[in-house]
Amino acid sequence: MVTAIEVGDIKREIAFHGDTINTAARIQSVCNSYNRSLLISESMYKTMNPDRELNVLFVDKVQLKGKDEALALYAVERSRRGG
Repeated sequence: MVTAIEVGDIKREIAFHGDTINTAARIQSVCNSYNRSLLISESMYKTMNPDRELNVLFVDKVQLKGKDEALALYAVERSRRGG
């Protein structure tokens, strides 16, 4: 579940809160450690139906800050086949 709220009187912004947003930020924070531009969680990987244009590779199980269990991460890259 993600919560969105509009904040501010003069300069209005929309702020998003929730475990989903937090997890995405934690995954993004380890991209450089694995020299990857896009990492996704195992739960996201399981919902995907990658086509021939994408390679999805297991990277590692990582203990992310604020999480009780290690999370399996996958790298998503454009396939070098066909172009």
